[in-house]
Amino acid sequence: MAAAVDKKLLGLLNGIAKRYYYDETGITDEFLYQELFSEMEQANFNTILNRFENLVKTMVNSDMDFRQLEAFLTSQMKRREDALNEEQAAAISKFWKNHKTKIHDVVVKRTIFGNTLKEANWRIDLKAHSRNLEHINTPVAIYELELQKGGRSKTTEKIMFEMDAKQLDETLQKVRNIKDAIDAFVN
Repeated sequence: MAAAVDKKLLGLLNGIAKRYYYDETGITDEFLYQELFSEMEQANFNTILNRFENLVKTMVNSDMDFRQLEAFLTSQMKRREDALNEEQAAAISKFWKNHKTKIHDVVVKRTIFGNTLKEANWRIDLKAHSRNLEHINTPVAIYELELQKGGRSKTTEKIMFEMDAKQLDETLQKVRNIKDAIDAFVN
């Protein structure tokens, strides 16, 4: 049978997510205390708040998948001091199931400072006009890129350009080099 969920803790975790990741400024320590733990001593609440803020930050910074979360919660339940109980672990698991993707998206958006690629379209055409007759009827790739300016901005810009076969081969080789560098870094 599944463990019951600590509803007050789930409310606290939701409040932490709203404050740190969803930019809701009304979620203060005092608000969380009054709404969820008013029967508790303020010092004890501050200890609980600090502990669960740190747990959430650890989960977010590690971008834990659910298998990692299960191992993390198991280790937290086996601690000698301040071990989580089953209800708390169930609340954390339920919280992460509901918020992992949304928080991940927020963190990614916050870390993008430059332009981002929103859309890419391409087609192959034959060159109809050229100064040199030998370039007429040669294939060219025409690209249209839609860029979103500066991470959180909604402003977009479209860029169009064309590449001949040689330029396309050079670009693809550079992309392969980037992929190899990323693979080497990750491994």
